[in-house]
Amino acid sequence: MENEKKMVLLGLERTRARLAEFEQTYHLTSAEFERRLHTSEIAETVEFSEWRMETDKLRLLDRQYHDLEAAEQD
Repeated sequence: MENEKKMVLLGLERTRARLAEFEQTYHLTSAEFERRLHTSEIAETVEFSEWRMETDKLRLLDRQYHDLEAAEQD
């Protein structure tokens, strides 16, 4: 289980770094980007699709990490 946690943590690190690149490039937080995308204030482009997928990946990896932590507690 410890190896799985390490892999998830590595994924989280990479995803956070990628999100930081998008945020720096577009001068938006990922939360603000998602809000604007969902309200159609900005149109989805290939680049924005990649950003959206990274935000989804972050949530998924975060959930996986917390699930692994909870499994260790049991």
